Amino acid sequence: MCINFFGGQLTLTIIVAYAPTEVADDETKNAFFDQLHQVILQVPPHDITIVLADFNATVSSASRDPQTKNIIGPESPDPITNNNGDRLQHLCSAGGLSIVDTWFPRKNIHKWTWYSNDGKTCKALDHIIISSRWKSSVTNCRMYRGAQLGNMDNRLLVAQLRLKLKAVPSSRAPPRVRSSHLQDPTITSAFTSSISNRYNTLAREELTNWNLFVSTLKQAAADSIQRPHHTPRRPWISPTTLEIIELRRAARLRGDMIEYRRLNRIRNTAIQEDRERFWQGEAERLESAAENNNYTQVYRTQGHRNLCRHHFLQ
Repeated sequence: MCINFFGGQLTLTIIVAYAPTEVADDETKNAFFDQLHQVILQVPPHDITIVLADFNATVSSASRDPQTKNIIGPESPDPITNNNGDRLQHLCSAGGLSIVDTWFPRKNIHKWTWYSNDGKTCKALDHIIISSRWKSSVTNCRMYRGAQLGNMDNRLLVAQLRLKLKAVPSSRAPPRVRSSHLQDPTITSAFTSSISNRYNTLAREELTNWNLFVSTLKQAAADSIQRPHHTPRRPWISPTTLEIIELRRAARLRGDMIEYRRLNRIRNTAIQEDRERFWQGEAERLESAAENNNYTQVYRTQGHRNLCRHHFLQ
């Protein structure tokens, strides 16, 4: 069974398998490991590949050599490598994989995954293998003796994975221009003239270049049309209220707290009146646009959304 988990930057592919027992014939073993190898080869090289399987394989850390030092860790509890273990090593070597559970120091009782019926014979037959590139992402691996289902002789083997991915740089939005200014004949004339001057300098074969056409329009717009400025957060505050705010600030700087409190009460009342006056004007303007069937203006107006929010919050 093969499952893909698609993330924003990478894909995690988990393969679950069950290998023939050690006493099975070579033809059955070869068919299993060949099929598993083909499944692993189909996984894109940039994905994280994890294989969870009862391989019926014991691998010994004593058999580590320069070719397998990145495959088998120093913490395997089994003293010998059986035939399935040799096949597992070849599979990992061909697929660039590493046996996770052989890298973490644990008591042997937390490494053995299989217990025989006599309760004495125990081995590590279940293994978790991962792409060698992502081996450092595994922070822990152990067997849990208490997690047993029914009369199964296998125990639960768990690995913890922590990924540290490089942040994707955010792309800045291209600068916008205030297209409504094109209703001004002077700005329209300047924009048209800028485009004409730029195209007059281009060779004939360049006139069919779409990217060049787009960049020319953007440059002409940047030269001729004013970019939108940031709208102040409180455009509804009147000049009179701003004067009161300034007087209130000056009173506080002087330390005249009596005058400061008096002006603060006046300021709060003035701000409330300015706000109500502003929203009343917005409502009348939108109502007029709706009566004239100018619904484009109604739903394009920022004040429409703010007006609705303002009334819902009352």
